[in-house]
Amino acid sequence: MNQLRFLKGFKLNFLGVFFITSLFFSCSGAENQSNTENIGKTLFEKNCSLCHGNDGKLMAAGAPDLTVSTLSLEATLLAIEKGSPKKGMPAYGQRFTKEELLKVRDYVIGLRKINK
Repeated sequence: MNQLRFLKGFKLNFLGVFFITSLFFSCSGAENQSNTENIGKTLFEKNCSLCHGNDGKLMAAGAPDLTVSTLSLEATLLAIEKGSPKKGMPAYGQRFTKEELLKVRDYVIGLRKINK
């Protein structure tokens, strides 16, 4: 009988630890980073790939190759936010939230790794 109580207690403790560990890892930075990259990628592909291509190299309608860009983080964000009317790039500052702008910027910066 004591063994049965011990096993029930052990199972409950094990399940509690398992649940807490699972919860911790589900909120980890790796998954959040992946979500950020996916959102940035999705927004980029829906809004920017027509001219830049999914890989950032298309250069249609005068768009630059983003994989060789040397713009700083701030300049890249500003380009996305304000656009470049003279070059035909629309501004996304009114279309995207600040968080979305940052995610697209981070995705665009990540495209530079393609060229290395």
